[in-house]
This record gives sequence, C-alpha cells and structure tokens, in this order.
Amino acid sequence: MAFDAAIRQPTHVTDLIGAPPGRPGDLDRWIALASRIEAYREQWSVPADQLREPPVDSIQHREWNTAIRAVELLAEPLGPALEPHLDHGLGIEL
Repeated sequence: MAFDAAIRQPTHVTDLIGAPPGRPGDLDRWIALASRIEAYREQWSVPADQLREPPVDSIQHREWNTAIRAVELLAEPLGPALEPHLDHGLGIEL
C-alpha cells in the first residue's frame, strides 16, 4: 500500500503532505507519511474528503491525532525559528 500511494499520489494524500519529493531520503519519509494516512483511512473506513475532520469517538480520535494531525505537522517545512543549524540554548543542534 505504501508504494501504491507513491505511484498513485492520491489527491487526499498530496493535499496533506504535498507531492513526493525527488531526493531518496525525503521520498522515503513521504512514503512513510502517505502509508500512515492510508492505513488510518483503511482501518477506520474514512472517506478521503473527511480526513481532516477530527472524529468524535475517543479511540479513533487518538488514532486520527497520531496519523493525520501528526502527519500534517511533520510534513510542514521548517520555519525560520527551527533552522537546523541553530542552537536554541539547549546545547544540541536541531
């Protein structure tokens, strides 16, 4: 199913995480995120047009939160406040 999403590039996936990137490492990450979206849809029988709607059921909502909302956040590009070369006073590089 993972590679199927990469090949088909369904609109509901690209709307959430964008088109597959060209770099191999980034493409692997995109495939993992797309797989997570498709697994959630399959597990809960969620129509593509309802992916962004948080469910009422508490168990499904927890799954939605880790599958859909988290995927959206992970897919967002780094903003200026999170440039990878900056040390935010934590003693580590992000």
